[in-house]
Amino acid sequence: DEIFITRDQGTQSFYKYNITSNTWATLTNTPQATRYVGAIYNSSDDYVYVFRGNGTYDFWKYNLTTNAFLGPADLPTTPGYGADLVYYNGYLYHPRGNNTQNFYRYNIATNAWDAALDNTPATFNDDTKGVVAGGVLYFFRGGNSRSFYKYDPISTDWTTLSDTSVNIYYGATLTYPGSGNFIYATRGSLTRTFMRYS
Repeated sequence: DEIFITRDQGTQSFYKYNITSNTWATLTNTPQATRYVGAIYNSSDDYVYVFRGNGTYDFWKYNLTTNAFLGPADLPTTPGYGADLVYYNGYLYHPRGNNTQNFYRYNIATNAWDAALDNTPATFNDDTKGVVAGGVLYFFRGGNSRSFYKYDPISTDWTTLSDTSVNIYYGATLTYPGSGNFIYATRGSLTRTFMRYS
């Protein structure tokens, strides 16, 4: 009895047409702009599937009852080298990377990105991975530097820590075993260097 239509042409507009009442309704926007695609209703699960199109692999599932697309909200900006996601206490913390200092927080319960947090102390542009230990987030800068930082999610303050003993490259990873006084790290860049931080 209903037809679902995306406007496309680089817009996020999404509509439904009711055949019986001969009326149109404007629905919630698609998560991203669509182009050269369409939507199809699947009666077996009562969802509408929408392709983003325009040379992308993206497609979404739409709930007719709640007028909402399922899944997490998209990132606030495009990530790049140096991007990361670190979980702590119901949030995902996200340095954007891409040679920027942008830093964001995603609220899992509300499926929403909070306003941008204080910038990272320096640009992040290398593939390194942060960690949480003792309620604090730790990050390498990478990029052949020795820069090492921590972020306090309560005070929202960044602190520059003592430099690492060697330069850090792409592939460096920080990890915490869940207890004890040490964070462990790899150096990256096809090296076998293994370190710990107290």
